[in-house]
Amino acid sequence: MRRCALALAAVAGSAASAAAEPAVVKASVELRVGAAAAPFYVDALPETSSEFTQARSMIFAGSYRVARSLWVGGRLPAAGSYSDEKAFGNPEASAEWLTPPVALGARALVHLAVAGAIGLPLAGHGTESSLLENRVVALSSALDDWRNPQLYEPGVVPLTAAARARIEPTPWGGELAVELPIMVRVGEASLPDEADTHPIGLVPHIEARGLVAPLGWLTAELGGHIAVQAVRAVEPAERSERSGRVQIGIEPGLCFRPGAGVSLTTRFSAALGGPLAGTYAIGLGAAVER
Repeated sequence: MRRCALALAAVAGSAASAAAEPAVVKASVELRVGAAAAPFYVDALPETSSEFTQARSMIFAGSYRVARSLWVGGRLPAAGSYSDEKAFGNPEASAEWLTPPVALGARALVHLAVAGAIGLPLAGHGTESSLLENRVVALSSALDDWRNPQLYEPGVVPLTAAARARIEPTPWGGELAVELPIMVRVGEASLPDEADTHPIGLVPHIEARGLVAPLGWLTAELGGHIAVQAVRAVEPAERSERSGRVQIGIEPGLCFRPGAGVSLTTRFSAALGGPLAGTYAIGLGAAVER
């Protein structure tokens, strides 16, 4: 009996240890569908817009833990609009360093992370006569309220630095993220001579999100964000009425955890006035950690 009990204890301890092992692989996909309006770069088309469901974007992401606190991974963005016209964005490779959780009070844990990323200048752009794919990626960037311009700006090599902090909800929590994308121009992306391009674009943004978890498998979110086109990669056309540099948005959402390491999210985002006024989107996401 004693041997049996010891064997059972060993098996239970082994299972608990396996369950406690941290994830080593992460994968996610996020889809956004909505209506968008954004400034554009030529006098013949000073702005571009789409009706609901005509503007779409999808971001595939994955990462792998290579050390205790270091993850490497990447993102692949895809855009769609204009009668099923599609275009890829700039693929991105990244590294993220996470600090060990810091205790805040008796129950709350604070997670801190810093990250860096570099992208490839592969975002789609059409011919100089139509600029169709340029318009598609501009609308996908607008759907995200300019929070990921590095993924959608054609003709640039994006370099991004980011930091974030998260207080796990117990049941209240929050998140704060800051991102600084620098877009170095390496091509004109089929833009005509009249387009006023800059050698470098700089669009920092900050995002804050309140969290409440009334149930272990459900978290409600309410976020706000602000993006600033401190230095534009391309100036809007002079005739554009959407020439502002600051964009504010709001994003409530829900996150469901149907099982260990699996999460499903749904969010609604809307631009609050500004150069993207009239833009809103529904977001659906899924993520797995193993």
